[in-house]
Amino acid sequence: MAVFGGVGRMVSIAVVAIQVAAFGGLVPIETAPATLQTLNGVLPLPQFVAPAGRLLLGGGGDVVGPCLTLVGWTVGALLVSVVCAARQRPDLAVAARPQSAPAPSSVMAETS
Repeated sequence: MAVFGGVGRMVSIAVVAIQVAAFGGLVPIETAPATLQTLNGVLPLPQFVAPAGRLLLGGGGDVVGPCLTLVGWTVGALLVSVVCAARQRPDLAVAARPQSAPAPSSVMAETS
C-alpha cells in the first residue's frame, strides 16, 4: 500500500521526468539551465549513467563520487521506507493478531 497514494505516484513520475531532463540526454548539460546543471550533480540517474557509460566505453574517470551519491540515495530511501513501515506497523500488528476463541467443548472432553 502506497503511503501517499495517487499523489505519491504523481510526484515520483515528476521526479523521474526531472531526472531525465537533468540527465543531459535531451539537452546537453552544458547548455541546460543552472537548475538542471545543479540537479545533474545530485540526482541518482545522472550520477549512474555518466560513470557507467565511461566504464563501458573503456574510459576511466572518477567513480567514487557518483558511487557515494548513489549510496546516499539508497540509505535515504531505506530510512524513509523504515519510517513509513514503522508508522504503519501498529495497525498491521493489531489486524494480524489472531482472535482468541474458547476451545470447543468436544475437544475439552477428549483431552480429559
